[in-house]
Amino acid sequence: MLKKFKINERIDLRLSLYPSFASALFIQLDNETLLKDLGYGKGLKIRVRCNEVVCEGVLCDDELIKEWIGIWFNPYDYLDKVKRSRRWIIEKLINLYNGVRIITSSIDWKIILAAVFLSRRTDYHVNVVRWIKTIFKDTYIENTDTIIERIDVAGKSYQLKQLKLSIDSLFNVNFNEEPWILRRELLLRKYVGPKVVDAFLLFTKKGSVFTPSDIHYQRFVKNLNLVNRKLGIPMKNMCLRYGANCFDCPFRDNCLTGWSISVFGELSGWVQTIAYIHDKMFCSRKLCMKCGLRDLCMH
Repeated sequence: MLKKFKINERIDLRLSLYPSFASALFIQLDNETLLKDLGYGKGLKIRVRCNEVVCEGVLCDDELIKEWIGIWFNPYDYLDKVKRSRRWIIEKLINLYNGVRIITSSIDWKIILAAVFLSRRTDYHVNVVRWIKTIFKDTYIENTDTIIERIDVAGKSYQLKQLKLSIDSLFNVNFNEEPWILRRELLLRKYVGPKVVDAFLLFTKKGSVFTPSDIHYQRFVKNLNLVNRKLGIPMKNMCLRYGANCFDCPFRDNCLTGWSISVFGELSGWVQTIAYIHDKMFCSRKLCMKCGLRDLCMH
């Protein structure tokens, strides 16, 4: 089956896939083409060239294709909802990263949940992608016994051991629940903190408001002096105490995630995604002279 359709925006598949936890589901054949390597629609190919999207495969579903190349989300659609005093940074980021979208896969939520769970305190691209491909390659998602066996094959890290203990609890959540309720439900699971939950919701529920406050976002906000006071990161016990909904939290203005949502709204998760890319490509490599944001940087 061959499906084609036109799009009216530029998509940078390489940069969009890089920060996404859905990236473990794909093999990037070139800058324009993805091969679905795990989960639903395994084996299909998606190519984005100029303004045309081409999908080859039996399971080329329109809505899923939009998730898999990120065109369900366009940052321009939310610009007018950003606080007026902060629109300048969004306009700057759109100008520098106008092809970056948020690549998600709601139908593969269990694989992505496992990937996010495993990503704690380890390198996602070096370790987690390899673990996920070992665990879920040629494995039926419904068969947790087989998944547990494959976890043992993948390695002996504490993240894998904890996933083995938690897999039934994680996979038994009600994914169709309203996202903020699902956030609380997942936070009640052992070993699951706010960063894990927010990354999961961002890349499966199309929840662009959800903002995982990782080290990359912390550095990004600090380096660009986007806030003139010290912000903490969300703590599991505090999130659960106030219902796990950032909009209802009385401490949201002192928390990086809550502050980001208040300032950037539904662009908050996209800004964090850009921060991950930018910190990895420039700040962590100390490539200040090549950085498009160097005029804003405090260093």
